[in-house]
Amino acid sequence: MTTTTAPVSSAKSPKASAAASSEAPRRRFTVGKALAWAAMILIMLFTLLPFYWVLRTALSSNAGITAHPTSLLPVDINLRGFLGALMVPSIFTLLPNFVLVKQLHLIDTFLGVALPTMFMTPFAVFFLKQFFMNVPRELEEAALLDGASKVRVFFTLILPMAKAPISTLAILTYITAWNDYFWPLLVSYTDSSRVLTVALAVFPSQAPQTGPDWAGLMAATLVAALPMLLLFMAFARRIVNSIGFTGIK
Repeated sequence: MTTTTAPVSSAKSPKASAAASSEAPRRRFTVGKALAWAAMILIMLFTLLPFYWVLRTALSSNAGITAHPTSLLPVDINLRGFLGALMVPSIFTLLPNFVLVKQLHLIDTFLGVALPTMFMTPFAVFFLKQFFMNVPRELEEAALLDGASKVRVFFTLILPMAKAPISTLAILTYITAWNDYFWPLLVSYTDSSRVLTVALAVFPSQAPQTGPDWAGLMAATLVAALPMLLLFMAFARRIVNSIGFTGIK
């Protein structure tokens, strides 16, 4: 008596195929990948560390920085180093300045163009504040003990010491005013009060119809840039020394 066996089907069921596909080999975490991740993390740490150190120093006091120079966290946290006016973009002061200049009837005049930079700006206040904070208080106290009044101490002792920072501030303010474009464009309407930076912008439109006068434009650009370059070259050492002494980074 013979028995017949049913042939085993080699075809897999749909469920078995799905299970086999779900069991695909996963990516192995090799030593090379571990080294690549470690190198990338180190690069990120070295890149972000200077920014963190700047933030840590800005949030610390001068006494705390001196007492704990290697601390990774801010020491004696304070916000005195942040002058709020420095965080206000100059574009927000354009409208109030324009209204003031208009009420003074100084629109389209050189005085109206120069007036906003003649007064103390937030940068000037911060710049001089950093210098005066570094002046030893013992000098003022010694002069007061000798019988000098505070007004005399300021004009005969403190102000002569601030000659270099004040001259540096004057140079920086002059360079900023010379390179300013938007404010002169806002308040000067005619050639009688138009400054050089604004004149450079309208120069191509006043060129002959044959084409832009590139030679004349480049000559005017050189005339606009050369005085500032010569001024900075003449006083570069004083500017750098004053900025370094006042502690501005």
